[in-house]
Amino acid sequence: IAGAADVIELRLDLLASEDASFDVGAWIAAAPRPVLATLRSRSQGGQFTGTPAEAAERLVAAAAAGAAWIDVEGRVAPHLGELPAGTRRVASEHGAAPLDEDPWVPAGFDFVKLARPIDGAQAYSTLLGEAAQLPTGAFVVPYGRLAATRTLFVGPERPGFLFGSARGDAAAAPGQPLLTALLEEQRAGEVSPRAALYGLVGDPPGRSPSPALHNAVFRARNLDALYVPLPGFSLREALGLPVEGLSVTQPYKTQAFELADVLDPTARAVGAVNTLVRRAEGWWGGNTDATGIHAVLPTAAPDARAFVYGAGGHARAAVWALRERGYAVRLGARHDLRGEIAAQASGVAYGGTRYERFPGDAVVVNATPAGADGASLDAFDEGALEGLVVLDAPY
Repeated sequence: IAGAADVIELRLDLLASEDASFDVGAWIAAAPRPVLATLRSRSQGGQFTGTPAEAAERLVAAAAAGAAWIDVEGRVAPHLGELPAGTRRVASEHGAAPLDEDPWVPAGFDFVKLARPIDGAQAYSTLLGEAAQLPTGAFVVPYGRLAATRTLFVGPERPGFLFGSARGDAAAAPGQPLLTALLEEQRAGEVSPRAALYGLVGDPPGRSPSPALHNAVFRARNLDALYVPLPGFSLREALGLPVEGLSVTQPYKTQAFELADVLDPTARAVGAVNTLVRRAEGWWGGNTDATGIHAVLPTAAPDARAFVYGAGGHARAAVWALRERGYAVRLGARHDLRGEIAAQASGVAYGGTRYERFPGDAVVVNATPAGADGASLDAFDEGALEGLVVLDAPY
């Protein structure tokens, strides 16, 4: 952390027990960067159950022990005693209560932090409006389903704090990203509040690398753009967000096909969409699964066969690409009924719930999410794949 963080926050409500032997000074002395001491009450999402006066007493003690900053809830501020010279203060409020018409920074405070729950398009739009009206010294921190947009609200044009956790198992707030991910993958400090927003919608079985991949491309091309995951959003909800484009993963690829206003010819042929782009005429739908598979497949030799395992949108894309390359295709799936329906819809033979190698087999595609979390895929016997081209859909 020491090489990346500017300030280290100590959440005293999570660290300090009622044990009198707890030594906040030892924690502060051990920190390799200036310390922000925070004591969050239960009403503000923390664990502290004492009175505002007791909270003020602990924060003053942390400042006396060497904390460079203290984070003070609004109801605690009137109880603060004298602080050591040079101690800096953040006034902090969490929740959805509306701001006054004329937001202001209380006297003696260096920053005001407004942490807002952002779970949908309306809340996001409201937050954009609030952020635009805040004076110098005030900033917002979104949390909830759209917490990943936080880098749009704090940066070169809007000073404030961006919070990242030290370890994946040590997040001090729900949805808080790792500090390393915030800096390396989520473009913290690189994008403006006007950055174009893109997202990933679906129900990925594991941690998708798509945000890291797309943001790396945006960085390399010097684009003012941010790509974020949209956990918990349905496709219809995601389409209501102010995004310029969406990557669509399972289980929404067929629905995306139905909702697109304009279809790319490949997507139309496949019957599934994995990419939506906002255009003047509406949502354009394409299928980069199909074009990607088609690009890496060798052209079929005479009488070459291929096997696709899966019954969703990626399976449809794989079948289309294989047939375009000249393969005779059969489709298998984890469940017979879904597999038979998918095979019939794609115009190919059904191949059962396990892979059985046929003469002429040259390509096998795993078009299911199975394996993305490292688990084995029981439908395949490893020996039966020797000498084949194998494409594994979950990255």
